Amino acid sequence: MKMVTVVICAAALSACAGCSSALTYAPRADALAPGADLRVGADVDPTQHLTRVSVRAANLPPPGRLAPNGRAFVVWARPNQSAQWGRVGVLAYDEGDRRGELVATVPFLTFDLIVTTESAAEVPAPSDKLLIAQHVGAS
Repeated sequence: MKMVTVVICAAALSACAGCSSALTYAPRADALAPGADLRVGADVDPTQHLTRVSVRAANLPPPGRLAPNGRAFVVWARPNQSAQWGRVGVLAYDEGDRRGELVATVPFLTFDLIVTTESAAEVPAPSDKLLIAQHVGAS
């Protein structure tokens, strides 16, 4: 009976070899907001060739305090340094709680991710007002 259990467990583990894998990062906030506590979670799904990413921030000052015309925190991703940044989305920010959150899907398995302070949510490219930078996935 023990051999059957071992075989079943081995089969289940090998079946999950292609399943998604969860990664968690705690990037340090840049000098723009040194007291902010940020977390990046990534659920990499190689079978779908995508990553479900979550960015959560606490103790984050309002964007207007971090940049003169700051209105939003925008999340960007790119698969490599030669690619252009693509807009992933905007942190849903609560000024009263000083918290922000974004959950989105990125069409890469490994990528660079940044969060910037922007003058609008729909800007075409990231500003130099960098909040965090994090490489996601295998090095």
